[in-house]
Amino acid sequence: MALPDSTTAVPVQADSAPEATYPGAFEGPEKLLEVWFKPNDQNLAPLIPLNPTLAADPNATSPPVYRGLKVVPRPVWESMLKLVHCEVLSVLQSQQVDAYLLSESSMFVYPHKVIIKTCGTTTLLHAVPELLRIAQAYCGWPYIWRTFYSRKRFMFPEQQRHPHRDWNDEVAFLDDLFEHGSAYTVGRTNGDHWNLYLTRPDPRAIGDAADHLFSEEHDQDITVEILMTELCPEAAQVYYQKSHPNPNRSSTSAGSPVVHCDADPHVQTNEANIPPNPSQAHRGGRCVERLTGIGAIYPDARTDSYLFEPCGFSLNGLTDTSYFTIHVTPEPECSYASFESNLSLDSHHPRSAGKALKALVEQVVGIFRPGKFSVSVFKTHARPIPAWSPQRTASPSLPPWSLETLRGYRQTDHIMYEFDDYWLRFGYFDQNL
Repeated sequence: MALPDSTTAVPVQADSAPEATYPGAFEGPEKLLEVWFKPNDQNLAPLIPLNPTLAADPNATSPPVYRGLKVVPRPVWESMLKLVHCEVLSVLQSQQVDAYLLSESSMFVYPHKVIIKTCGTTTLLHAVPELLRIAQAYCGWPYIWRTFYSRKRFMFPEQQRHPHRDWNDEVAFLDDLFEHGSAYTVGRTNGDHWNLYLTRPDPRAIGDAADHLFSEEHDQDITVEILMTELCPEAAQVYYQKSHPNPNRSSTSAGSPVVHCDADPHVQTNEANIPPNPSQAHRGGRCVERLTGIGAIYPDARTDSYLFEPCGFSLNGLTDTSYFTIHVTPEPECSYASFESNLSLDSHHPRSAGKALKALVEQVVGIFRPGKFSVSVFKTHARPIPAWSPQRTASPSLPPWSLETLRGYRQTDHIMYEFDDYWLRFGYFDQNL
């Protein structure tokens, strides 16, 4: 995708109407947009080292880190997010990635790509044209290398704003922006399913870097998503503020405890967007991490978490160059929780990726105890070779999968797609009754 010519561009206007509220019917399932401007952070132009002294030192033991999209000021991102109908609550930063905790989920900014995940009635796709304008203005990038957009089937599609009320409308919106896009529905069309739209790499975005298209980072790209519904009411109690107990609990039961938790000095909070007490919301998030076991999923990660008023929970976590994020809607009428990560599975089982995936899924599912959930693993081929190429003598390594025997659940669907340079494995599970 290139920046549209000013004579043909159709500007996307933010809907000025206030966010609609639907008591007992909040749309937890998120829209997920991932936009890559380069295949990795080694092919950036211009190159902006975080430490110029290190970059100029031929004896330096560590390579320079290039900022790319990380040079974009926070107010610029906040202006873009107004088109989506969400706000920044706080930011967790590292040299490799900035994690923005949003009023409706999360955004992750790498030097060469942006990942935005939003729930509710947000209009995520309205951000795409503005995102391209930002990349051109701050980095000189007129093209998007490739785009991924996905979402679970909505619980309340009639509440969405255009173009998100119908998958066909979303596909048409994306087709107007991109050439060579492909849309898929993964799972049962008459039941729960997962929608995916992806584009082919645009060679104009990398220019002279074409020989390095499949760099180490791109080769190792993996995303694991666990999307859960029908959460156990008992497990969901902790995601309510103390002053707003779960309505399903007895009148003699207290709400979820919210006690003092130490703040992370690396987290920059935006007090204007966190009424009435920003420290209370973040301290509440810290306590949820401890009480539920969420903090033990990646114990070495730095996290930024938030307990919403009257209920709901969001978390961003960073470790090295990777992220994970968790979002919870605990209301019994529409209970939902999501987990997403691009971390290596080695931390859960260093000898077997399949066993590592199973350990991760069991750990996450054990926290929320959902009635139903799906798992998707989206992973690059080790060295992508088109399926029609005579050089291809064997199928690339498959994404890990050993989920056929999860405790307390049965696998009802297992679907696999092979794209030019990615594998997708998708499974759907429900409780053994």
